[in-house]
Amino acid sequence: TDILSIVGSASTFAGTLGVTGVLTTTATAVFNGGFTSNGDTVTLTSSAQDDPVLVIQNTTNDSNSARLKFVKDRGAAALDGDDIADILFVGENDAQQAVTYADVRVEIIDASDGTEDGRFTFQTMLAGTSVDRMQFNSVETIFNQDSVDLDFRVESNGNTHMLFVDGGSDHVNIGTDTDY
Repeated sequence: TDILSIVGSASTFAGTLGVTGVLTTTATAVFNGGFTSNGDTVTLTSSAQDDPVLVIQNTTNDSNSARLKFVKDRGAAALDGDDIADILFVGENDAQQAVTYADVRVEIIDASDGTEDGRFTFQTMLAGTSVDRMQFNSVETIFNQDSVDLDFRVESNGNTHMLFVDGGSDHVNIGTDTDY
């Protein structure tokens, strides 16, 4: 039944703040680490089976979309090769070991002002090894950068193999999956 009111531009809590209901802010919320034993990691946990753990919603009455923004701020000028963001999809294997089954990575290729270039990469786990499945960079779009035996297939309305690249035989087929 007690009410906590905070008045002023800055307030500090020491210890743990437990919220059983909904936490609502009318301004930007900033989290600066110290939330878990991982240092600057914020962990959101849910036991709901079908509900999302995090929802990002834009409620403005205009054409703008909800945004998730990753910012790399090194406190100095960016360098070629800097990673900007990784989205990791982690699960356990049958030995209860954490495995990154897929990840999406963005990095800086060229940080030079006026000629900036970036790389966007999709990787998945294949036979126990992470492989580069698709990559967008400053000069090309690459499928199967790691040269594994993978096929590439494009379906049309009436043909499941309208375009088929056979990774094992190094052959391109049109309209069929059979090499001639």
